[in-house]
Amino acid sequence: MSWPSKDDNSDYRSVLQYLGRACLACGARPSPDKALTRCSRCRRARYCGVECQKIDYAEHKGFCSAYSAVKDWTSSLDTTPNADPHIARADGNDGVTPWQDALDAYCKAFHRKSMNALLASLGPKRTKIANYLGYLVPRCLWCYRSDAQRTLAVCERCNIASWCAESECETKGRTAHEGEHCDECIELVRDDEYIRTTPNFVGLRYGTPRVLSPSSPAFDPSSFPAWSAYIQTLDLPGPLSLPSVINTIVTRQLSLPLTILAALQRFGILAELQASPVETLTIHLIGAERNYELIVGALAAEEILHVLPGVKTLEWFMVGPSMGKVGNDDENIADVESCPECEKAGRKRRIGWFNKRYQSFAIPSNPDYRKPHLAIGFNSGMHERPQSWGPVLDMLYEQGVPSVFTSYSLNEAKEDAHVVEKSDIPLMWKEERNLWRGERKQWDWFVEGGMWWENGYWMGFKGTKKA
Repeated sequence: MSWPSKDDNSDYRSVLQYLGRACLACGARPSPDKALTRCSRCRRARYCGVECQKIDYAEHKGFCSAYSAVKDWTSSLDTTPNADPHIARADGNDGVTPWQDALDAYCKAFHRKSMNALLASLGPKRTKIANYLGYLVPRCLWCYRSDAQRTLAVCERCNIASWCAESECETKGRTAHEGEHCDECIELVRDDEYIRTTPNFVGLRYGTPRVLSPSSPAFDPSSFPAWSAYIQTLDLPGPLSLPSVINTIVTRQLSLPLTILAALQRFGILAELQASPVETLTIHLIGAERNYELIVGALAAEEILHVLPGVKTLEWFMVGPSMGKVGNDDENIADVESCPECEKAGRKRRIGWFNKRYQSFAIPSNPDYRKPHLAIGFNSGMHERPQSWGPVLDMLYEQGVPSVFTSYSLNEAKEDAHVVEKSDIPLMWKEERNLWRGERKQWDWFVEGGMWWENGYWMGFKGTKKA
């Protein structure tokens, strides 16, 4: 089996570029002698000069036209009297927390409407860069107004956070942002710059199937308080030991197998497997997508075999309507190459992909189905499609399958947990920060703290047939 790959990162833009704090074409930052200029039509994109604007025109023109068509409507929507929670809001319990349920609900509703309008206007001109430009509109960290409504002051240290200038928002926003949150933003900028300026970064990310040495058989996920302690146990080649590479490549890949190992431990399965190994360990990845669970996760899944050397075959079965084709196949099972140590010991990974809903896969008549040791949905987003997830949750609970689901942010983790509990399924744990999240921070105005992570939070359940 050959791995899909990408060749370059030519379409990558950093969060500073999307926020208009660096040239959208070349990434240059403004200086005292040279300010960035806005696109005169959409007023959204910024460039360091005419040459960069010309270079970027072919990419930008579709977004420019679409955004110009909807920006007046979204601006007026953002300032209607119905936006009162935007203005008259109570402080959080700590006196500085800006996140309030009513405000959050309002912002999500507004943002959903404005993004839908933009995407409809883009039509076939929709690109990843256009999506992010529409999504990452500069806003006040405290009240969420955009730079179309207010003049924003920007944090001098991180250049990401912003707030309404010379206002109560600036006072409270700075207080909420100073310290750890600002440091995290600086780290985000550092990692973003590494990705943007490293040739063939995406190819490197997708081409590192083995970045670690076999772990000891007595591996215990709970014995590592953080990624830094675990990273010290790995034999990383020189370039992969750089902080930005660890955040953007290593933890992203290993987040999947280590979250699985931590889940097996949480359910009491890991100790059983270490004491009495099984021939085949079966993991079902539900709602899987080709670019994540296959290209990123399946490469690093071998760490599970390193931790459980008594297991001879790891079945990594990815099921979901977004899997798409791998090669020419909608579904298939293939054994893939393992590291020399695993090959020598007769251990192997068996990768399965099934471009269908889990309900259609997990049926007795399917010869490829067997009850898994663990089912997991990475970054499931089940709150966005609760009706689709309901039958899956019922099936897993009634069959007594240990099941875990991760979410990008605390906001989403709460909404995902609500979906499970509405199905009358008791959760063993919920809304917990996942110690094995991917450590690359990503920016979003509409989540608590402005940050989200791949597999940032998790929840789990294991049940029996409901009464």
